[in-house]
Amino acid sequence: MIRLILLALLLGFNGLYASTAVKDRKASTTTSKNFLWEVHGGKTKIFLMGSIHAANKSFYPLNPAALKNFRQCKQLGLEADVFSPEKMMKMQQTIMATAMYTGTKDLSSEFTPKELASIGKLMAQAGLPKAAWMRMKPWLLFMTSQQVAMMQAGLNPELGIDHYFHSKAKKTNKKVVELESIEAQLKLFQSLPDIKKMLLKYAEDPKAGLDELNKLLKTIKTGDTKVLLGVLAEMKKETPGAYKSMLVDRNHGMVKKIDTWAKSNKSTFIVVGAAHLPGSEGIVALLKA
Repeated sequence: MIRLILLALLLGFNGLYASTAVKDRKASTTTSKNFLWEVHGGKTKIFLMGSIHAANKSFYPLNPAALKNFRQCKQLGLEADVFSPEKMMKMQQTIMATAMYTGTKDLSSEFTPKELASIGKLMAQAGLPKAAWMRMKPWLLFMTSQQVAMMQAGLNPELGIDHYFHSKAKKTNKKVVELESIEAQLKLFQSLPDIKKMLLKYAEDPKAGLDELNKLLKTIKTGDTKVLLGVLAEMKKETPGAYKSMLVDRNHGMVKKIDTWAKSNKSTFIVVGAAHLPGSEGIVALLKA
């Protein structure tokens, strides 16, 4: 169940915040109860902070150490600047142009009647009539189910950690740069392996998935990487295609961008989904390599 929620938050969790250094690609392995690292070895300071992309008020106030590091930097790095009105409009236009079936085709060609019944119960919680969601392609249906899960867990994207720092960056005239792009993320969703399997798994028992998410939210505030890595290990085992596409491949791409910033003279505070950071295939390990 929780695999769906991981993707719903764009693999983003928030464990807040003291530093563990990533020095000259040979970082100390000291255990940290937080998701904030400082990268050494380049020409400038780079900070990595694990984010949850939708949160609630219990995640605030943020640790002063994170705020201090943010103030030291010239620019803010995000996975994608989804908060720009222009980019949001472009994203909505792309979704509308590519995410709905045309002609007479609908979801009945993708799912059995029993599966559609389970999906229908989930979509009812989002207030969507059958005539609307039956025309959605599976990847848009998947994104819609994510919104339902976040709403039921009491999470608000406007309280997400990345949203918080984006607002502060705009108020302090810091440049906002991207590790990826909205277009790349949409393209990923459109071709995501295992997407129907994950959607059905959640639709069959959304309460169990919500219970797991609530338990996980309590642990990630303390930066419990063991719990997070356990969830990711389950995801890798049961939906390996999605794990590779959503985590491993993206991590390698993000590291290339971080390397570029580290070699510049622009100090950068990077806010990224916390699931991207720990573990042998995480960004921190890749930066140490």
